[in-house]
Amino acid sequence: MSFRRKPGAPKHLTVITLPSGKHTGILKDFLVEIENEDSVKNLQENGCFGTRISRRKAEESHEKEILLISKEEAFFMQFCLKCLTISNKDGKILSTKDIFDVFQKQKRNFISTFIAYCYLKSKRWIIKSGLKFAGDFLLYKESPQAYHSSYVVTVQDDNPENTDQTPFTGRDLQGFHRVAEASGKDVLILTVRYPKEFNSQDFKFQDNAFRNFSVTESRPMRFTFNPNVI
Repeated sequence: MSFRRKPGAPKHLTVITLPSGKHTGILKDFLVEIENEDSVKNLQENGCFGTRISRRKAEESHEKEILLISKEEAFFMQFCLKCLTISNKDGKILSTKDIFDVFQKQKRNFISTFIAYCYLKSKRWIIKSGLKFAGDFLLYKESPQAYHSSYVVTVQDDNPENTDQTPFTGRDLQGFHRVAEASGKDVLILTVRYPKEFNSQDFKFQDNAFRNFSVTESRPMRFTFNPNVI
């Protein structure tokens, strides 16, 4: 594992990994948008949540910064931290079940990536999307402004309902390693273990809803496996 500091980055940062206060967001297509300036600032400074972009509305003369929140981030703040209220485009506040149903419909393995996200948060990682590097997440020691990412993460699972899931092969891992090494990162594989009796139709949203799930992690080295036999 390597922590590569960016040139010119401040040497001492006070990194708070969880947000404070209450926030509101709007579910638009595949992401949650947060427009309140104070919320944008708070969520960026406390956990580096979301991706900040600038947008100008037709009736405004200047650009406004908004925050795009991923599904895992949004559900983590709404379900676990109870600090985010999410509404649809019509202004209707969505329940936890409403949000879960939408996210699960849009992303087949959402339960797995969400549980993996919570697991990584418990390790105090700063988490960003890993799509650019063919993974699910990128992990940062502190703010991405100060450090390059240390890991590219892929999430696997043994969900009994995913009967059409393609197994992760040795050749997949070999290609994954090449992408990670080319950008100076290590590989982390998280496997989410589902309860044997799991049934998504009967899944109830309570504070302990995910307690029977577990996560195992592995950090395979490139030369410790034979892609032809995995």
